[in-house]
Amino acid sequence: MDIISHGSLIPNYNSTDHDNQKIIEDLNTFELGKFLLKNAGLNVFWTSYILLHPDIGRISRKSSTGQPLEKLEAWLLDSCPIFLATQEPSICLIVNLIHCNITLQSSH
Repeated sequence: MDIISHGSLIPNYNSTDHDNQKIIEDLNTFELGKFLLKNAGLNVFWTSYILLHPDIGRISRKSSTGQPLEKLEAWLLDSCPIFLATQEPSICLIVNLIHCNITLQSSH
């Protein structure tokens, strides 16, 4: 399985077969990583986990299981460009509105 095809984007990893195997092993050390490996994507729970990380996880430094964040999980949530783009303020605004029990309706 080739995870990175255009050089390493993850600090401390290179785009070699050995490092690809190391990334897989490291992803298997936390629940988000296991879910990504198994499903090759996110569901509502994990999307919410990523969206709420700036307000909850960065403060607590705890994972979904309440354990300290693993190094790769912390990098994904705090530095990975695609995760950071998901956490953009406009998306977080919607999450905050939902948490405040404000109902959003779309007009067709």
